[in-house]
Amino acid sequence: MKKILLYAASLATLILAGCEKEQSELSVDDVKAKATISGKVTYDGGSYYDKTDAKTVLLSDVAASNVTVVVKVENDNYNGDGGSFLYFETQTDANGLFSIDVPVYNSLSATVYNLPFYGTWQEYDGESNIEYSNVLMKMTPVAVTANEKDVKYISISTSYENVDQFKD
Repeated sequence: MKKILLYAASLATLILAGCEKEQSELSVDDVKAKATISGKVTYDGGSYYDKTDAKTVLLSDVAASNVTVVVKVENDNYNGDGGSFLYFETQTDANGLFSIDVPVYNSLSATVYNLPFYGTWQEYDGESNIEYSNVLMKMTPVAVTANEKDVKYISISTSYENVDQFKD
């Protein structure tokens, strides 16, 4: 009798072990499919006056280097647990470029943003060029949808919070 019970318990364990997980049981670690989200983070660096060429030079797309980029994904994308979020982070390189692989179960809805950072901003005051350092740069989050094996490229453009606060 003990042998039959032991055999039945072993068989039940094997049967249950062979079953696939339901979506509600999935964790992000179980998701093998990925989507790649890449892009470039730039910011408005103001402008300066080039006396040699006698013209104003705009610094509209300054690369934001070593900035943290965050991909915020609702947990519902993985296990049906709405209301909570998972965060995936990466850093931009010297050219403001970033790339991150994010797990995808069927499809993915995410918000991508960079953490606020300090940059430089320049202006010409009519007599000389002035550069302000430690200007707080913020951006508006970008919504992204992706499917398995998608490669999404986004451009994140930040702007200064308030340059006047850095003026004497």
